[in-house]
Amino acid sequence: MNAQAITAGFGDDDKELYFTWYLKKTNGLDLDEDGDYDENDWKIEAARIIAANGYDGESNGNTESDGNGDGYKALPDWDGRNDNDDPNCYVQNFDDGRIYELKETTESFSCANAVCASTRTPLTCEYEDLPDNPGTFITESGKSACQLETSTPKCEVIDAENFTAGATCESGEPLCLSSAFASSFTTEQMCSEIGRGELGSSCSSLGAPAPTCSFKEKSEGNICKHLFPKPKGIGEESGDDEFGDEEEQFWGTDNRNISTAGNGNLDEANVIGLGITTFEWRYEDGDKVGVVVEGDSIMNTKHNDGERMRMWAFSKNTCDAISDAAEERRFYLENNYGLPSGILTIGEIDLDDCLEENLLNPKGVNESGYLDVNVAVSPSEPINDPLGVGSLNRGSVITATAVINNSDPSRLLYEWDVEISSDGTSNPPLWKNITDNITEHSYFSGLGNSELKFKLNFSYEDGIFPNRNEEQYLRIKAFVSEGDGVGKNGKGMSIVKIGQLGPEITPYKAVYSETAGKLSLGGQICSSANPENIGKICFVSNNEVIGASIPDEDGNLSGFNWKLNGAPLSCDSNISNGCLDGSAANLAFFPVIGMEGDVIEISAEAFDADSGLTKNFSKKFQIIKPYVRITSADTNQTWPKQLGYYKNLDGTFSMDVSENLFQAVEGLQVRLNASFFPDFIANPETTQVTWMVNGESFSGTDKASFTVTERPGRSYNVSINATYSQPISTRKALEKIWGVSQMQTAEENLEHAIQIEVIESEYDETVALKNGTKKFLANIASNMPQQALFLLKIILTGAMLIGISGLVFSIAPSIGKKE
Repeated sequence: MNAQAITAGFGDDDKELYFTWYLKKTNGLDLDEDGDYDENDWKIEAARIIAANGYDGESNGNTESDGNGDGYKALPDWDGRNDNDDPNCYVQNFDDGRIYELKETTESFSCANAVCASTRTPLTCEYEDLPDNPGTFITESGKSACQLETSTPKCEVIDAENFTAGATCESGEPLCLSSAFASSFTTEQMCSEIGRGELGSSCSSLGAPAPTCSFKEKSEGNICKHLFPKPKGIGEESGDDEFGDEEEQFWGTDNRNISTAGNGNLDEANVIGLGITTFEWRYEDGDKVGVVVEGDSIMNTKHNDGERMRMWAFSKNTCDAISDAAEERRFYLENNYGLPSGILTIGEIDLDDCLEENLLNPKGVNESGYLDVNVAVSPSEPINDPLGVGSLNRGSVITATAVINNSDPSRLLYEWDVEISSDGTSNPPLWKNITDNITEHSYFSGLGNSELKFKLNFSYEDGIFPNRNEEQYLRIKAFVSEGDGVGKNGKGMSIVKIGQLGPEITPYKAVYSETAGKLSLGGQICSSANPENIGKICFVSNNEVIGASIPDEDGNLSGFNWKLNGAPLSCDSNISNGCLDGSAANLAFFPVIGMEGDVIEISAEAFDADSGLTKNFSKKFQIIKPYVRITSADTNQTWPKQLGYYKNLDGTFSMDVSENLFQAVEGLQVRLNASFFPDFIANPETTQVTWMVNGESFSGTDKASFTVTERPGRSYNVSINATYSQPISTRKALEKIWGVSQMQTAEENLEHAIQIEVIESEYDETVALKNGTKKFLANIASNMPQQALFLLKIILTGAMLIGISGLVFSIAPSIGKKE
């Protein structure tokens, strides 16, 4: 029997992934000698088959042991110390799609004396009437007392999406109390403490605040581990780069051959399943098989470390143990460039508990008359952009992959359909087929076409959406057959909810008030008022502070949730008066920090009261090194020199002109502009400009002009040197709010130089000719093709030689006569 693992969602090649196969047999043996026949025994059963590959103990010709030459070190190096400095790992809850980091956390309360307490009322107390009437008791009712509960406060996740937590109690209410009646106190004891004639105090009257709480990484809280088979009976570990004779004997490998299986892997690498995508064994009735794959996924972590999430995939991608552990989920916040980033965690789980429910019955799969088709879709939360045009459309590219468990996928015929509905159930009454409406897509059918890609760029005017004011869902269906008309066939589908992009987020240059110590919005940059600019990247330079707001003229938006590169982005009254404490406003600020070429995306969600839907908004920025270019302000007076023509793909020709060489005619007025990139740095307050023309310098703005007085054949060398530096106030904001050192916000020097050739004009009759025809003819003379100039020189040279020869011969006869 042969089983093959087909992976999806990993960022590495299969040869770099760990495939832990496991084989459960009806009458399996306790191979690790721990008294149970469990998951580790199933893994050992499969690993022995893979590593030995039929080896029967016979010599391969070598006479010496390979020693430890066939050991292999598995990475990451999770050695069981739970070190937080080790690489993190993640699992996905297949019920809701959330991803969790495997990390233990501890609770942290805002006060050291956080307790659970309740008001005991009404208390009825009896007091002996002393000293007047000994033996006589007086009853007083309506008294109150604040008494501790036996339980202590717990920190629980309130909102996993926004990473908020709160203190809760099994009974009573959480309070920060320095003193209260102990939980063991009886009514009589409390009455005695309260005293006769005194009212007593309720918990609320004590003025004790409720504690807040959060979670922190537990010291040595990293619980990541490989799921490799363990040779427990001999006290060894798999994947530790040690593979001596005792392990060779346990796994059934040849201690004289570093690769007993002969597949190019070292023996220990085969034991842990490095790159083992197929598993072949002799089937016995009742056998069940499964595989769990470990590797780096295509998703980056939230730690801003450039690392990808280390994750596991299972045979059926189901696991009740993960779902159960997710009910006790926690999170912790990490500071990235001064911005909090929330990370969901699971602290108590053994992924071996997932293996049994992912076992497959190979006989049942292969004898089925149908193909087992599963459709995986990414991203899990795609976004449609109804506004962007062409290449500037910001819609998600959906990738749907059909996975077949009981046939060779390369030999199957695939047909894809895409449907839309406002109802996300599996069988709503109205699903509308929109396959023909998709404009950007891969093939919808074909042999071996197991993957479909298409872009979400549906406009509201296309009539695709059943109701634009309702949630929208896509159902992607794959119909698969063996292609001969009589073989197996099957179908699979996946349903995803799609979001809608609203107007593009408007960016602003932030202004910092040193007096108030707060930010506000300055001038708008990278305007998207023109629909053709929607989706264009906004270029910014390092160490800028950018403000962002969502266009909302009618005030329909509320419940804002801002993110920067996927991490939560917060703003409170300490940062800006326009921000709120306790909830997000239609305003956000962030620093531009990174490497040149880095792309920064700010995104937001907000509830739209007009449609009743949650809408998505975004804007992308790219960090560039600031630069300046000299351009002509009037190309009728000064124009770029023509270099030639280039041929377009449609057969037409376009002029190719120089960026650094210009031309002008004597007597004309040269007017130049300094074009800055990003364009918003062209500000006299932040950018100092110096022009130089033929060695003479003068300070100025982004404009310069002079009259051409040089004769034809001469030239002007023009250069600009600019110094761009952030305002002192912005540098202070970077340091105060985000901790960016002033050493990182140094000034930038920008420069550019051009040359202006003075060319001769053939006409000089009138000023009009100078400004019109003269420039036209001068341009023709200057830009004549080199071949034509060469031919003209040959003709003129020939004519000159003929003229000289004629002159010589006309003189020669008269000389002869004189002789």
